[in-house]
Amino acid sequence: MKGIVLTFLVPLVLWSASNPFEEEHASEPWSNRCLERVEIVNKLSADLLFASSAYCIQEEKYDQAADLYLTATAYGYFDSLRVADKSARSVLDTLKVTYFSPLDAKKRDRFASVLRDKLDHLASTCHFLESLGKPNYMPHYMIEAAKNPLSQKSPNGLVPNYNAKALWDETRLEYLRCR
Repeated sequence: MKGIVLTFLVPLVLWSASNPFEEEHASEPWSNRCLERVEIVNKLSADLLFASSAYCIQEEKYDQAADLYLTATAYGYFDSLRVADKSARSVLDTLKVTYFSPLDAKKRDRFASVLRDKLDHLASTCHFLESLGKPNYMPHYMIEAAKNPLSQKSPNGLVPNYNAKALWDETRLEYLRCR
């Protein structure tokens, strides 16, 4: 459990000068705001869920932020399994630094406390992820971060013929340790 906690929390304390709140997705109904849990759908990619989590932290909605963060982390892990070029995995840490490090340190600390609590009691998160289902989007954010995003073996950037159900089970049962 300690390893999982470090995986989730270490990027929160890193500092980055970038601004996560750019207007890249400003026209989308889910952009630039803190999403409620009922608004989370499996068509929202990990990068967008991380951004929304950061907005929740700004607004001191830590429980919502933790739900979004854990969903983003699960979806990001799933994406890392299905993207062919494994060099793209590092984008997840980059996203965490980009979105969370500019936030006020006291708010990050409060969020980390709520997140630790959720990690100690994963049943609700696991049930939510099971009902939400595996990601249903093309992980462009990760494919674009790859050193060799497209090849003859992988013209769309994904592992050919990957088993989505098996990868989603691995994400929930092995990575998050849902039971």
